[in-house]
Amino acid sequence: MSDFELREWLERIERKLNILLLEENMTMSAISDLQAAEAGIASAVAAAVTLIQNLQNGTTNADDPQVEAVVTQLNAAAATLNAAVTPAPAPTPAP
Repeated sequence: MSDFELREWLERIERKLNILLLEENMTMSAISDLQAAEAGIASAVAAAVTLIQNLQNGTTNADDPQVEAVVTQLNAAAATLNAAVTPAPAPTPAP
């Protein structure tokens, strides 16, 4: 194998490694986004459960501002989750 061929192989390997590293960074970022979304959703669900229990036992009325706050929190959590699971565009592979 000539020096030119060896250099060409090394450059191809380096390009592929760079693509793998980029994909790893994107995957780790997506995992972090999902973890943050999950924490927000867990909090929103806990608040919703408490609110439903309070509505059932009569300690909260349906027109209570607390109801609107929980609905807002649930909507925000849903939007966060939606953003976290929307796939990012795939990187363009190097030639």
